[in-house]
Amino acid sequence: MKRICPRCGKSSHDAEFVGEFCASCYPVEIKCPSMVEVAKCSRCERLLGPRGWVKEGQFDFDLLIKRNCKGKFIEVKFDPVGGLAVFWVKAGSGETKVERKVELRVQKGICSDCTRRTGGYFEGNIQLRGEERKVQKFAMKIANELEKKSFIAKIEELKEGIDIYFGNRVAAIDALNEFGLSYYRTEKLAGERNGRRLYRTTLLVRLGKKEE
Repeated sequence: MKRICPRCGKSSHDAEFVGEFCASCYPVEIKCPSMVEVAKCSRCERLLGPRGWVKEGQFDFDLLIKRNCKGKFIEVKFDPVGGLAVFWVKAGSGETKVERKVELRVQKGICSDCTRRTGGYFEGNIQLRGEERKVQKFAMKIANELEKKSFIAKIEELKEGIDIYFGNRVAAIDALNEFGLSYYRTEKLAGERNGRRLYRTTLLVRLGKKEE
């Protein structure tokens, strides 16, 4: 039997129907803001998202919309360029899509890493020692990995190897673990702040025959 959508007048011959409505007009309760804001560092151009400061290609726009919208939706996909949020919701025995326009507004600022980098801040260094070819090879790999999660204060090329000064010790340890590199860790008192002792971490890596 032919049905006519009471909202838009579409026929069941021309559109998919859910109950008495076409899929596009099916009543769904989704509360979504017309605009969401995202902070962008004017120096490194990273965005501040649900999981911290990340490069634009790693930013989870879907999660941003999910956290800012309310309703019984199964999934959401967001196009930041077109400003279109597409929600999948349960409709009858199946699913249907609901679209909402959401403007993405970018606010310029400076991230914590860039603020620290400008002030010469660092939490320690990675000392790479061993065969020159391997030292150069892993220095590049580690530097690239560190830049994904934190920042590099400076890199020093020495006669005995390369020192990489990092802005975050957790990111530095994660980078070494990523490449399966063993290290010897030492801590040195660097001062105090608000009555709390501050330490700088040195991670010594000796590159032998097994590291390729």
